[in-house]
Amino acid sequence: MKRNWIVAFFLAVSACGGIFYLLYEAGGGALSEQALGDSREEADRSVTPGGVNFSGPNRASAAASSAVRTAGGSPSKSVLVSEGFPETGSPAQPGSARAGRRPGANSSGAKAAGKAGAGKGGNGNKEKLRGTKPLQGAQLVQALAKALEEKDEAALQGLLISSLTKKGTRFTAEELPSLFEALEGTDDYGLQKLVLTHLKRIDAPPEELIDGYVDHLKNAQKLTHSEEVLGEIVRLGGDAALEGLKELVLDTESPRLSREAAGALGKLGDERGVPVLAGALESVSEYREARPYVAALSELGGEKAVRAVVDYTAKAGNESAAPMLSQIRDKKAGPILAEALTRRSTEAFQNAALRQLRRFATPEILPHLGRYLDRAEGPLAARAISVIGHVRDRKAVSILLDYAARHPDSPVGRTAAKTAERVLRGLGGRQPGH
Repeated sequence: MKRNWIVAFFLAVSACGGIFYLLYEAGGGALSEQALGDSREEADRSVTPGGVNFSGPNRASAAASSAVRTAGGSPSKSVLVSEGFPETGSPAQPGSARAGRRPGANSSGAKAAGKAGAGKGGNGNKEKLRGTKPLQGAQLVQALAKALEEKDEAALQGLLISSLTKKGTRFTAEELPSLFEALEGTDDYGLQKLVLTHLKRIDAPPEELIDGYVDHLKNAQKLTHSEEVLGEIVRLGGDAALEGLKELVLDTESPRLSREAAGALGKLGDERGVPVLAGALESVSEYREARPYVAALSELGGEKAVRAVVDYTAKAGNESAAPMLSQIRDKKAGPILAEALTRRSTEAFQNAALRQLRRFATPEILPHLGRYLDRAEGPLAARAISVIGHVRDRKAVSILLDYAARHPDSPVGRTAAKTAERVLRGLGGRQPGH
């Protein structure tokens, strides 16, 4: 009796559980179907001209994502395409096009709709999307122009993002003016970054790309991506890059852009940029402003570049710029620096030049340093003797001994004599004249 009662209890519990489960399934399915239908209607209302489903604050995207999650759908990637565009002509009117989802969304309304259609015997939107083509040529130009005209950054973003996919929009050299117009038409950091990404990928003549980059930098209100754009000009290289960077260095109203362009001109490595950099260097009034021009000239190297830096730092009033001599790396700088010491210059320049000459201790500097010792005094003379002592040449021994003979009782004279002995021992020979 007791066992029968227990069995009856469990049968009753099982029956109740089954009833509740059926009620739950019926209610959930209805909610899923209703949510999916609402998302389709919202997506239809949100499609913009040009087939870009980006109007509004992503309300359609949120609704479609919610519906797919409720219905048990899985996320999928999609591509912004338009089925409303003919082969030629104007973009389709609102409501006649279908577009993919914003990359990064959690689900795809198109895929969910496709599954619904397939359940009714058709292939649904999934097959429809397969048959559509990405925007190209005049259609793409018109879509870009419309987005720019209406200042629809959401649509512009959709067109740019879609082309980063394998099956999305294709930008070619024909769309180059439109892309530069898009670069000028927005101050949004992310959109400008997308445009620059496409410009790097386009197979277009370097001259046209450089002209567009230069115009953008000259007209930009904010130099948000100036370093990246200048880097692209350097990468493209050639005469067009040289002329474009020279124009930015000299013909710009932005001191910041001029300095950044000077750095790019140094990286370009074309010695034809030296006169422009030297002229810009002479025009600055403060040594802080001179730094990028000195750095660019030092990076270019060559006699003309080194002489421009030396002449600027040796000039009276530019004492604060003298430490920038340390940026010079060209071995040709030795004789130029040593020769500058024989001319009138500031004490700050003489100290900086003597420190730098330790790197360029070659026999070519000795005649100039010998003349410099004729008028140098105190610590400056001692530094000059130290530099001469780094030159392993008999001419160095002669200069040092001559100075010691003229200043036998001074500490600097005695230092010159000891330095001469050390150099001579290093050469392993006798003193000159013996």
